[in-house]
Amino acid sequence: MFGAVPRTAWGRRYEADHLNRCVLAMQIGLVRVEDRILLIDTGVGTKHLERLSRSYYAFHQLTDPAVTLTRLGIRPDDVTDVILTHLHFDHCGGTTRMDDLGRIVATYPRARVHVSRAQLDACAAPNALEKDSFSTEHIDAIRHAGLLSPIDTFETLIHPLVRLTLHDGHTDGQIAVRIQRPDGGPGVLFPGDIIPTAAHLSPTWISAYDIRPLDSYRERCLLLDEAARDHLRVVFCHDAYRPSALVRKTNDFYTASPTPSPTAQPEIFSI
Repeated sequence: MFGAVPRTAWGRRYEADHLNRCVLAMQIGLVRVEDRILLIDTGVGTKHLERLSRSYYAFHQLTDPAVTLTRLGIRPDDVTDVILTHLHFDHCGGTTRMDDLGRIVATYPRARVHVSRAQLDACAAPNALEKDSFSTEHIDAIRHAGLLSPIDTFETLIHPLVRLTLHDGHTDGQIAVRIQRPDGGPGVLFPGDIIPTAAHLSPTWISAYDIRPLDSYRERCLLLDEAARDHLRVVFCHDAYRPSALVRKTNDFYTASPTPSPTAQPEIFSI
């Protein structure tokens, strides 16, 4: 998660076990705005957890987002939009599921799925650094169902209060999502893996997963500057201890509040 940065530095900000593994979360955003119900990313899903767990991943305490939504009174059919920040399996695997006949089908059968064209191209012909992170099975059923909504432009409004922008670095064409409040108050920023944890508020702490480190640095600084200037609450998609925070900039340094919690819970923001 921290690339060339030694553990003696990042270990003071993020815990790791004796195998040098960090406990990570897979945060999913749920946004209700007017008559729209939007999801931001869908998690790893349930299709191939056993296979994935045979690698160095150790999945635990997983919840099925579709089941959680049902407990909130939201059926899969009620979801109108799914925004995939990118197509790495831990962010998009839950977009599809295995039905009772063993077929891969859309988890949210009426939702438009917004993803960048650059990510669709990268998934179809992955480079050597990302080939293990992509699988077309997460998106093929969406394409065949006519639910795919590719994004080609740098900035897109899918609703007057929901703005998407594209960023290279972690991967090509990753989406960052901003949710604005109807009353003009501070909104929420979902930067995806551009800023995966609060420890990554240090702009030079670039993950080894990032295919273009210098682009990651530049794009992270741009988003952090925006968050600090506009008082946006930043959601850290992989932070197991601090799901979100407000960001402050002092000179060239960024800090976050509140302080992390050892038992972080899902957070609810009123938009």
